[in-house]
Amino acid sequence: MILENINAKFDPEESWNDIFLKIVARNEDIDSIFYTAKGMYEGKVVGLKVEVKKGMVAGFLPSGEVNQDAFYRDGIRFYSVGNESNELLKALSSLYRFPTDKPFSKSVTGALSFSLNEIPLDFNSKYYFKFKLFFHDDSEDLYCELFCNIDLKNDIIELHEKDEGYRENIIKTFSN
Repeated sequence: MILENINAKFDPEESWNDIFLKIVARNEDIDSIFYTAKGMYEGKVVGLKVEVKKGMVAGFLPSGEVNQDAFYRDGIRFYSVGNESNELLKALSSLYRFPTDKPFSKSVTGALSFSLNEIPLDFNSKYYFKFKLFFHDDSEDLYCELFCNIDLKNDIIELHEKDEGYRENIIKTFSN
């Protein structure tokens, strides 16, 4: 399998440092689906594992209103896969222009997750699922947001910036 550069789809006019990782493995248990996703950055393999809770409902009702039942504590969680995750953190640090020499967190990094979809989540389909993630929603000092999209048609995990002002806290979140 050929891994692409994680920022190959970066649009310099938009100034967002979104990254794209290829899903290279999928596992599941009774409660969750686990995706291992990897890419390349400056000649090094980078990656992580993403856990997605099964049974999440659509975030928007047919009326277009927000479904208040669609917020899930730790609905999406991130795990280190070792050195490749450390390299991913270095890549984000470089892209976000927030230097760190810390490794990717060895503990699980979870987020309050909200489905931005209008349909129930079926991870056996070839659909494109969108989520908004809220990290440290109980802390003003570390609070940050990120979009995580799972493109099952093309086997891609996308991490999109919500706001440049969150860059420092995203680095801190993944390195704590």
